Amino acid sequence: MKKELVLKKRKLMFLWLGKGLSYSFIIVFFLYLTIINIFPSLGIKVFGFRHFVISSTSMQPTLNLGDIIVVRPIELDQLQEGMIICYYQDVNLDGKNKVVTHYFVKEEIINGKVYYRIKRENNTHLDSWRILPQNVIGVYYFKIPYLGKLKLFFRHPLGFRIVLIDIILLALIAIVIKWDQFPKFKRDKILKETNVS
Repeated sequence: MKKELVLKKRKLMFLWLGKGLSYSFIIVFFLYLTIINIFPSLGIKVFGFRHFVISSTSMQPTLNLGDIIVVRPIELDQLQEGMIICYYQDVNLDGKNKVVTHYFVKEEIINGKVYYRIKRENNTHLDSWRILPQNVIGVYYFKIPYLGKLKLFFRHPLGFRIVLIDIILLALIAIVIKWDQFPKFKRDKILKETNVS
């Protein structure tokens, strides 16, 4: 009897511990998503890493369209040729910085100011722009292949609409199935209360 009580207490303790860890993970995950979406520059400082989705083919085959990459901070004096870095750059010349991921090639000093030169995969020519050190976000750490394609799909207005329509259709199907599973007397009662014939 006493042994059964101890076993029940242990099971209950592990159940609560498991729930606590699950809820903690969910809270930290949503905190991470909130911080990187509202305060993007804080994400890497608070958590020590940041993730991005590769949205072009400029780094293939090393990084493919739709790969999720994880970036960690680096001391700028530790940058070496061939490292993959993420940085902010106004690539469209519209005043809006985008995150770009390319290879670090070298440091240049022009009129006493430091700039970084970078290049794409399988390209012998340097990119035309020069990167300011403060625009470097971090260095590539690892990738999760193709998982980001889902995020790219949701970013597209058509993708979002398709998912929304699917959710509505699934909800309607679930309602119809549940309605048929109701006993007839309950259905009649609901219909009578709502005055629907």
